Amino acid sequence: MEQIRLNAKQIQNTLQYVDRTQSEDVKRCIFGELGCQCFQTSGVGSALEQFRGRPEAYLKHINDERAAPYWESLLPGGDGKTYILTGVVVDRCVCSLAGGKDAPLALCEYCCREFQEKLFGTLFDRPVEIEITSSYLRGGDRCSTVIRLI
Repeated sequence: MEQIRLNAKQIQNTLQYVDRTQSEDVKRCIFGELGCQCFQTSGVGSALEQFRGRPEAYLKHINDERAAPYWESLLPGGDGKTYILTGVVVDRCVCSLAGGKDAPLALCEYCCREFQEKLFGTLFDRPVEIEITSSYLRGGDRCSTVIRLI
């Protein structure tokens, strides 16, 4: 029997429904798990292992080798406890779950934040706090973040 193919619009509409109708706690759980699953299933986690605990090598990889297509730079904040991630200028949200400008803001607030907490927590080999300072879904022309080491 042939399987029914994944319908991206159906998933996008469901995420919009959850974002519109559920409490912040429910959105944090659902969208946060999406970010965790994205990190775990995308291969980013395993690719990042070579840089675990070696942030200088990763910064060189990002800043000098331009290895991340959606990031312009990842630089130390100057106080030894923060890093500034500046995204490239975009004309859409790069998340395949977004589906356009009217995508749920919970994708930024919880999904992307959780993804980045996993990513930078792995890189720095310690907990981090993520502050998304700019995003396409919030009306910006790029997605940028402050990473705080805890």
